[in-house]
Amino acid sequence: MLIGYARISTEYQTFDSQIAALKSFGVDERQIYKETISGGTQRRKILEDTIEYLKKGDTLVVFKLDRLGRSVADLISIMNRLDQKGIVFHSITEKLETKSAAGKLLFHMMATLAEFERNIISERVKAGMDAAKAKGARFGRREIFCDSQKEHVRGLLKQGRNKYDIKRIMGLKSRSPIYKLIKDDLAKEKGEVNIAPSLEFKGLN
Repeated sequence: MLIGYARISTEYQTFDSQIAALKSFGVDERQIYKETISGGTQRRKILEDTIEYLKKGDTLVVFKLDRLGRSVADLISIMNRLDQKGIVFHSITEKLETKSAAGKLLFHMMATLAEFERNIISERVKAGMDAAKAKGARFGRREIFCDSQKEHVRGLLKQGRNKYDIKRIMGLKSRSPIYKLIKDDLAKEKGEVNIAPSLEFKGLN
């Protein structure tokens, strides 16, 4: 029996392309397990249920390798579990299958190369950020308040204005920036340094 597994990372994505590919491959839509969870999450309950459901002779089909595992080590671990249960694996995009010895070998080679490529990209991004930092570039979320706005908020607080009024006066979407400013000021008074990133700039004037 063909059993499909589809995964998306967030609720803002859709399963459409994965489901279409799995159905084209011959998987009955009723036999497709769908999971919305980040690939970096340690425990993926639906995937675990899928593997538990599979029986000897079944084939687990995915649209792409990265829908199944977080890393080469994770993929190999899953492959070993499937192999021990007598289950075949097939990845549509990479055209990989583990029914034959050659297929198993190709899977390990492709998975290792994919991991190598991700590491190279990560190293390039880091090198680019380091070079930009050396030239004075700053990364991370921007401060909501400029210095003059901070002083204005502090002045309103000293006047006894409540945080709802200040939120309205400053055109904020929430009171969080006000609480953060108060927290940062208290930390400075105590000689502490708050390294938590501020919220994203909302275009205040």
